[in-house]
Amino acid sequence: MPEPSEPVGARACAIAAALAVADSGDRAAARRMGPEGSAFFWRMVARHGIARSEEEKWRRITRMLALLTPASATKTVHQPGRKLGAVLADGGAETARLDKPALSEPRLARLLAARGPPGWKRWNAPSAPWRANSRISTRPAWPGPCCARTAATSRATITPGLTADPNKSPRMPMPDPRFLQIHFLAPYTAALLNRDDAGLAKRLPYGGHLRTRVSSQCLKRHWRLADDPHALDRIDGADAAFRSREIVERKVFGDWSEGVADDTIAAIREVLLKAVYGDKGADKKSRQTLLLGEVEVAYLTQAAQDMVAQSNGDPKQAKDVAAEWFKTHKANLKAMGEGAKLPGGLVGALFGRMVTSDPRANIDAAVHVAHAFTVHAEEAESDYFIAADDLAREEDTGADTIQETELTSGLFYGYVVVDLPALIDNLGGDRRLAGEVLHNLVYLVAEVSPGAKLGSTAPYSRASFLLLEAGDRQPRSLAEAFRAPVAPDTAQAVAALADHLAALDGAYATAEDRRVMTLVNRDLSGAARGTLAELAQFAGGLPTAVPMPA
Repeated sequence: MPEPSEPVGARACAIAAALAVADSGDRAAARRMGPEGSAFFWRMVARHGIARSEEEKWRRITRMLALLTPASATKTVHQPGRKLGAVLADGGAETARLDKPALSEPRLARLLAARGPPGWKRWNAPSAPWRANSRISTRPAWPGPCCARTAATSRATITPGLTADPNKSPRMPMPDPRFLQIHFLAPYTAALLNRDDAGLAKRLPYGGHLRTRVSSQCLKRHWRLADDPHALDRIDGADAAFRSREIVERKVFGDWSEGVADDTIAAIREVLLKAVYGDKGADKKSRQTLLLGEVEVAYLTQAAQDMVAQSNGDPKQAKDVAAEWFKTHKANLKAMGEGAKLPGGLVGALFGRMVTSDPRANIDAAVHVAHAFTVHAEEAESDYFIAADDLAREEDTGADTIQETELTSGLFYGYVVVDLPALIDNLGGDRRLAGEVLHNLVYLVAEVSPGAKLGSTAPYSRASFLLLEAGDRQPRSLAEAFRAPVAPDTAQAVAALADHLAALDGAYATAEDRRVMTLVNRDLSGAARGTLAELAQFAGGLPTAVPMPA
């Protein structure tokens, strides 16, 4: 190991110290950076005068240092005088006598993911708790200082003296992210979050018991329309979109059409309705509720204004002009958004769009949302209530109105998957915009409540548990943890979820990079704990690490 007085060791110590005082976003980006580096790394290159020929080596060193720096660090925890193996074994507490190494398996996996190409030297860690013939020990030599990981904040998963079983694969290094999975638990009391056609709470039979359910459509609507500091429409570059059967009447023909003869407007409107909603577009009841982006509305508006100008106030000429426009342009939604970054607006880019009248205009959803359901059997009651007449005379007895409604309580499990390459593609390749969308989406999932009857039930709550997973394997829900209903208690629900997740890890070893926010004191397999802000920042940094097809 180089001493701090040597150039390599001194530089590594300086970078470690800078990481300790860097903001969490810089640390997160440094942990995930690929060949393109990160803002923090390039600042280090400039500060320390790293030669171009050494940039790749120092990028790997910087990433390793970032992986070994705890999220809670406020000063450098690197000890240049100690060997890496010893630090991994005792977590930085030299006098400790631990039964197991302090470094967690997931953190070690992330460290190994930063290893160099084949042919690097073996790790020189004779005091490490595994033997030299372990597959885990075949790693690059560490060129700089070691990291002291506080033993009290780590969970051990590797037994001292363990020899790797050649018939069993070790946990894989953290993969490049393709999917972001979001799991949440949210409690609600005496509410009616989502109703069916009879006005009752929506339900789901699962595991032999009825559960209270909130539909994915309900969740998505509240998230996309939220009036919130993290609302999607507050993101710079987030084009608006409108979901309606009356887009032509209410958005295309706006204030500008006042004063134009009704017959002229009618002739042009009929053609535009056919272009947007299909052959039966003139009949409102036959139209599909359609999502149009701002750029598509602007296209139609300009076309309508041009046709009005060409008609010279003559309704017959307006009809001919409109017919020629439809014939010549062969208008379709695909053409309307041609060349636009967000043809269906931000909402279309996230949640997709299906156009039965023009399949070419379909947009595949990048955000997939499951129906939320209670982790326990349904808890519901019928609420009988009245409305009294404040101006009733003494002889007027009884209630003015008698009604009945259903109220439910429950702890809901929800699940969201984001296809990261699809999101970036739907956003026109804009990774910055994708990062801001993910950052805000995490806040919306955790903080925005679905629900009706706001005035009488105040159905406002926040997630008591939020788990983020980034990986490259096919996503999988954790709903199976609740097939057998658990008690309506967050601690027991988190325990069931944690046990199921650990079983999946033991069977599949998919090595997702995890972050968890929880109101109960329970560790999860491979998950680093953090605040909602830290989880949102983690999600927001993922698009920069997503490999896109050539």
